[in-house]
Amino acid sequence: MIIIATPTRDTVTAGFAADLARLSRRHPDLKFLAALGIYIANLRNYCVNFAQQVGASHLLFVDSDMRFPEDALDRLLAAPRVHRGRECRATNRAAVVDGSPR
Repeated sequence: MIIIATPTRDTVTAGFAADLARLSRRHPDLKFLAALGIYIANLRNYCVNFAQQVGASHLLFVDSDMRFPEDALDRLLAAPRVHRGRECRATNRAAVVDGSPR
């Protein structure tokens, strides 16, 4: 299972929503997780914990005001190296992008 996670205060842009819809058509098994709140580090930690609990193979963070091409996920999955996010200072845990446990 692949999860696209978006920590956000309360809204997403129309362009983001359109890009997510196109990406979802390419990957019907894709799950979207919108984490609502104001403390981004806590929201990211919540998303990582959720992805680990449900056994997600991949987790991709996308900001709610970002635009991305329809093949963005395909290109990341085809990349020859593992991509990892930066460490969250609050808990010193990495935001897992490839789904492997830390």
